[in-house]
Amino acid sequence: MTIILYHFIFLKIYYLIVQLKTLLKNSYHLFTYPNFYLYTEKISRFNAN
Repeated sequence: MTIILYHFIFLKIYYLIVQLKTLLKNSYHLFTYPNFYLYTEKISRFNAN
């Protein structure tokens, strides 16, 4: 029973580490993407009008 619990905790920690790694990897995209999205939003609104 305790082995299963430890295994579950290990998987949780591993998953969090993987998520953090992907966050760090995509941090550059996260900083640039919102600006790009706002830029495309402005263009689409301008074209609609």
